[in-house]
Amino acid sequence: MAPSLCGTFLTDRKSLVAFTWTLTTVMTLLAFIMAVCLMVHVHTQYKRMESYYEEQYEYYNGQQYNNNLNRRIQGEGGEEQQQQQHQSADAGREELEYYLQLANMSSQSMTFVAIYTVVMAISLNLYGTTAIVGFTSLQGVYIAPCFSSSANPRLRLGIFGGAIIFFANLLLLCAVIFGEVRVSSLGKMVG
Repeated sequence: MAPSLCGTFLTDRKSLVAFTWTLTTVMTLLAFIMAVCLMVHVHTQYKRMESYYEEQYEYYNGQQYNNNLNRRIQGEGGEEQQQQQHQSADAGREELEYYLQLANMSSQSMTFVAIYTVVMAISLNLYGTTAIVGFTSLQGVYIAPCFSSSANPRLRLGIFGGAIIFFANLLLLCAVIFGEVRVSSLGKMVG
């Protein structure tokens, strides 16, 4: 028996490659779960901000209405005060509309890219696990691919490696492009 690479856990190069492929598959799954959790967290945060600003806006409008009513009853208040109140009410309304837009914002292109990425990652993982690389069990035993054939395995491995490289480049490109889009605190979309 040949000496093992890592005790009895990894006994040859095939088991090492299968182990790294299994780790890659698990890390991909964890990345997708984390992305979904972050997306839900951001969406609920914007919903909370929306309800907060709606409450503040309603309270502010109620206070302004009461102040205007009291001034009219007492016969006080000049045109300048009313103009300032209208300007501050407009600023509050703009801020509320900004947060309402953020809470309800969606992007069909981002949704398409997310779905396409998930489908490609799942298909490449399944194809790699069942036809090219195989995987490693929890006990460290190498499990050969289910659907591998002896017809030109190097060509299949080369095509699979190329597909993985193109997929990695696609992910890098998407990260750079979508990393440029951000929302500033001033209420403007920057891109």
